[in-house]
Amino acid sequence: MPKGRKGAVVGAQPPEKRPPGRPSATPEAIEARWPVVEAVLEGIRKGDSLRASCAAHGVNPPTFLLWVGKNEPAGLGEQYALAREIGTDVQAEGINELAAEARLIVLGVGETAGVDPKLANSLVQAIRLQVDTLKWTLAKRNPGRYGEKMDLTSGGKPLEPQTIVIAGKEITF
Repeated sequence: MPKGRKGAVVGAQPPEKRPPGRPSATPEAIEARWPVVEAVLEGIRKGDSLRASCAAHGVNPPTFLLWVGKNEPAGLGEQYALAREIGTDVQAEGINELAAEARLIVLGVGETAGVDPKLANSLVQAIRLQVDTLKWTLAKRNPGRYGEKMDLTSGGKPLEPQTIVIAGKEITF
């Protein structure tokens, strides 16, 4: 066979070009993810972070979020949202446990009996930091439920503009 430039066979068909990037997963491969996906979701429902839950089950967090975004396996997006909501509530319950732990440290009860007061103060401050961080995270994840601003007037609906007349001038707010 005659050869052309760079050793290619003259008259031969060029190889078929594949699209760039990773090939799409087959339906069988997507369904095979369910055990790992369920384990990650269970960790999130228990209050673990996405990063910790993925690490415990050998999944890269960006890859897991890509699966969520593609909704592969089917229904993953809704299950992930529900797991985050449940995990957020579990973390909110943890605030009370942290506060109880700080109280025991201050009172010097149990394991903290006889602890140096400076060390006890440091422990309480560390717990305060945990509580503040949790409160901030909860408020960002679900501002309607855990945020500091409460809507007492509109029931979640947009407020209508109000107009009043003061000294002959209309003021709308």
